[in-house]
Amino acid sequence: MEMARRDTMTDIIFNGLLAVMVIYLGKDADCGIPILNWNLGYLLLLTLRSISSLIKVILTRYYFEYANTWTLASYLFVDGSFLIWLIYGNILFYSSKNLCGTLPESKVIYNLMQVLLIIGYF
Repeated sequence: MEMARRDTMTDIIFNGLLAVMVIYLGKDADCGIPILNWNLGYLLLLTLRSISSLIKVILTRYYFEYANTWTLASYLFVDGSFLIWLIYGNILFYSSKNLCGTLPESKVIYNLMQVLLIIGYF
């Protein structure tokens, strides 16, 4: 239980630091798509997935009868939202409006989006 709590807190802190980095790198990224918002949404969903996992551990340990219901609800809502966000990101990334790869001020956040999309599908 303590290890799951520690892992979740580490994930939240890491995602928070990544969010600060994304905001710093993407504040001037005006490249035709909402790349900053997409990256921040991705990090928010990763954080929600970590919190959901911690809740599952707590339910499994103390309220076993609710653990399966939580697992199903989490799978439908959190993972479903994550999949929809990845599809939306894919549409944005391959859009003809996407100029992020050609502009120097958005090159890093563009590469981050590309890596997050690839990792997200795995």
